[in-house]
Amino acid sequence: MILVDSATRGLRRCMSKRGQRGATLLEVLIAMLVLSFGILGHAGLQGAAVKANHGAMMRSQATVLAYNILDRMRANANAAINGNAYNIDFDAGPPPAATVAGQDLSAWKIRLQNTLPGGDGQICLRNDAAGVACQAVGNFVVVSVRWTETDASNQDRVQDNALIQIVGRL
Repeated sequence: MILVDSATRGLRRCMSKRGQRGATLLEVLIAMLVLSFGILGHAGLQGAAVKANHGAMMRSQATVLAYNILDRMRANANAAINGNAYNIDFDAGPPPAATVAGQDLSAWKIRLQNTLPGGDGQICLRNDAAGVACQAVGNFVVVSVRWTETDASNQDRVQDNALIQIVGRL
């Protein structure tokens, strides 16, 4: 009886080893598959973060450029408030650089075009901050900057014209 018991134990040991053969390899393959999906998901999140970061950079550049022309207008306040020298509309070309205001506007429009994709700007004087129409004389100025944002595929197709407006007092 002792012989039968030891033979049965040996057979069981041999059968259990055969049943486990290749199981570790299968576990490793499944772990690699799960890991690869995780890495692909992480790469997709990184791409979305880079795109959002690019949009934030464009908004920051537009804000800096809007404050730049506002500071130039404050430095040349007499021409800005009384002379209608800084009123300019979207899609208007840079004015002649014969005056300080003309030089400021020309440099500003060129920087908008060079810094922002499809960048353009508008400056409008008003008598009060809540006014709607542009006026020839005023203490308040509305600086608007717009640019072209790309769609989700990051092509040069227009998704929307982004716009910021800064209202300042001269």
